[in-house]
Amino acid sequence: MLSSEEWFDKNLNFITGGAILLSITFLDKVVPNREAVWKWTLVAAWFIPVLALIFNLIAHRRSSHNQMITLVELDRDENEDVAFKNAQERNRRMDYLTLGAMWSMVCGF
Repeated sequence: MLSSEEWFDKNLNFITGGAILLSITFLDKVVPNREAVWKWTLVAAWFIPVLALIFNLIAHRRSSHNQMITLVELDRDENEDVAFKNAQERNRRMDYLTLGAMWSMVCGF
């Protein structure tokens, strides 16, 4: 069973990637390129979901790194309260990346 974080990451990637792929696939069928007037909106509509994927990838990498740092802090026999406080601060920064990914996806749609 997936945890809520794994479920969020998986669905964010599927929805965002799927939206980009569908828009690219059906682009010429909906509006032929020579008739398109506002091409910059299409570029923005692709850039914002790509930004969501980038935020999500960075958040995933940072999460793995933060877990390793917390384990090292606990293995060095540091005060558990200090290690817990440090982990909370790192998790707070991770929340910003996750929120950035979520709002990029929402704005892209």
